[in-house]
Amino acid sequence: EEPLRSDHLYATDAGDALRPRRAVGRLPLGSLADLVQAIRVAAAAHLRLAAGRGALLSPTAFGYSASVWKRAAREVYGSIGDPRGLRLSPPLTRGQAPQPGEAGPRFRYYNLHGLADSPAWYGELDPAFPAAYDACPVALRPEDLAEAPGSLHFSAACYGAHLAGRARADSIALTALAGGAWGFVGATGVSYGGLDGALVAGDLLAARFWQAALGGLPQGWALAQAKWALVQETL
Repeated sequence: EEPLRSDHLYATDAGDALRPRRAVGRLPLGSLADLVQAIRVAAAAHLRLAAGRGALLSPTAFGYSASVWKRAAREVYGSIGDPRGLRLSPPLTRGQAPQPGEAGPRFRYYNLHGLADSPAWYGELDPAFPAAYDACPVALRPEDLAEAPGSLHFSAACYGAHLAGRARADSIALTALAGGAWGFVGATGVSYGGLDGALVAGDLLAARFWQAALGGLPQGWALAQAKWALVQETL
């Protein structure tokens, strides 16, 4: 089996592998230009926050989920927006990403399918839908993302942050960061969730992350706290 690339190892102490003690992230190297851009974005964000000016975008949310996962996704999305505003694929397909501009949503949540060998994310038909939609339409591609300085992304897609061997053109994560996103949380491998009922696995992590982030924690600490909450609630 291939190794699972994760930052989690660096967040924990020896002998306590489940509990993050430090907030850890990375500046991914899609190319040298992307790395330099990421450093500039991070520096500008720190300066803006230090000056008390806050984020560039409005504190609104955007959510996009495979239809088959709509019940769990709506519960997660309720942490940052009106659950009725969650977009579903199908019936929606590619081209549903938010438009650019300072009026755009800051918080962006995706609960779509991802593949190790595809740059796109996909929806999935809910069998309860009576209409004849494609079973797994292309929901989002890297080229569908507009620049969104100051945005914060959480993707529950499998391989949503799988960056090995990828560049901006074939990675939604790298495209988001190149467009000025302040943070992107995603899985380097398979991500699991549920259909309905109590939130589990990736859905629970997403909900706790958004609750911590909107509660005022920096995004790295929000993720660390969400990981620990996932462990405690699962056990």
